[in-house]
Amino acid sequence: MNLFKINILKLALIGLLSSAAFTATANNGENTEDININAPIDLERYKYIALVDSRNIRCVGGVTDLRAYGELTYGLNQNLFTRAAYDWGKENYYYPVIDRNNRLNAVCKSSDFTPVSGDINSDLRFKIFIPSGIQSLKVELSGNNGDADLYIKQGTQPLPFLNDCASENIGSNDSCQVNNPTAGTWHILVHGYSKFSDVKLKVKF
Repeated sequence: MNLFKINILKLALIGLLSSAAFTATANNGENTEDININAPIDLERYKYIALVDSRNIRCVGGVTDLRAYGELTYGLNQNLFTRAAYDWGKENYYYPVIDRNNRLNAVCKSSDFTPVSGDINSDLRFKIFIPSGIQSLKVELSGNNGDADLYIKQGTQPLPFLNDCASENIGSNDSCQVNNPTAGTWHILVHGYSKFSDVKLKVKF
């Protein structure tokens, strides 16, 4: 092959590469190489997704505030969205729907917290994820029907005789507060000292 033909092949190859590069950078007028798909979702994008997904079948009813908080804190811990998006979601009850591959599939509005009920000696268990840097964790029970007691513990399931905080007031108005809680999973136990119904469980941090 002579030198002329080699140069022609080189020019053709450069043309193909340039065309491919143009296709990659001209998509929607944006340079895709400058887009970091692993960057956390910012507040404005989170709000936009929430606006779209609030009418989507991926958002179903019956999700409690407690579960919504858990999804929010997990997503923040996984760096899926910014702290500003987390704070807005927590304040306005918009929680992320995260799949098994840690991808954000939707942002949905949580329903009102479903009151809990139980018989004497019944145990209802819940768990939440607390990110690092939280100054205070507060868990509350409120209700006027029966007597439920409250226990919480970090890392493992609490028991009435083994816990990080216990509240055993008469009736179903109990509260546990932990300052500077350890990051990780916190477990909550609502125990029926007597039969109780329509008791609300709230978590604040």
